[in-house]
Amino acid sequence: MKAIRRCGITFGVLATVSLGGASAAAASVDVGSNFSATPNTAQALGFSITQNTLPTAGTLPLTSPTSGVVVLILVKHATSGANPGLYGFRVLSGSPTTYSTTGIPAELPDFNWPANQTSGISDFHPSLGGEPKGIPISAGDRLGVVRSSGTSGEGAQIISNNSLGGSTGAASVIHNSGSASYLSMPDFELLVQYRVEPDADHDGYGDDTQDKCLGNPAHGACPAPVATPKKKCKKKKKHRSAEVAKKKKCKKRK
Repeated sequence: MKAIRRCGITFGVLATVSLGGASAAAASVDVGSNFSATPNTAQALGFSITQNTLPTAGTLPLTSPTSGVVVLILVKHATSGANPGLYGFRVLSGSPTTYSTTGIPAELPDFNWPANQTSGISDFHPSLGGEPKGIPISAGDRLGVVRSSGTSGEGAQIISNNSLGGSTGAASVIHNSGSASYLSMPDFELLVQYRVEPDADHDGYGDDTQDKCLGNPAHGACPAPVATPKKKCKKKKKHRSAEVAKKKKCKKRK
């Protein structure tokens, strides 16, 4: 509760934050693998994969629990070969084993995986026109990975086959549009983790780290606040009749 004192009177104002008529959006959430498993399997050439079921050791949500935008993608991998090929991410809607996609996200186009890359965790930051911008995702959606070129046996090892109780879904297509069937591969985990931020004004920019002005769908910087002059409390003047009465009293005493 914030107190404002105005002309000797105290008013109580409840401190609230409103975005587009609603209360402040929820915080960001991490989805996918918690990276407790070890990468040891490469994605097959010409296949699309996703995580169908949550691994036994999983601690993060399997799908995005909220609608928003993906602002960061992390991939745990082992050493890649000389020609890993072209990879890309897809937002998949639906449930095992049929998913649909709207295609290659403009915010993160397909890319060539680095050749002979040593093991580690690679990070991918969606952007548009050089400015960080999220990939739209709805509650219940998940991310998938597509490998559309390269040499067989030289891809990035981004899958774990450690009998952790989960299963990836694999489709023998380069999934760029429409629906596809992803058959389950038991005891496999896709080592991809991503962060979803809320996007209350639906401008495509994450509210926590990307949006310049919350509640402004145009995504412009917030306009500078207009300064308003402060009203000064006027002192009460003595009533004229009181002054006259005082003067009369003084004359009588003389």
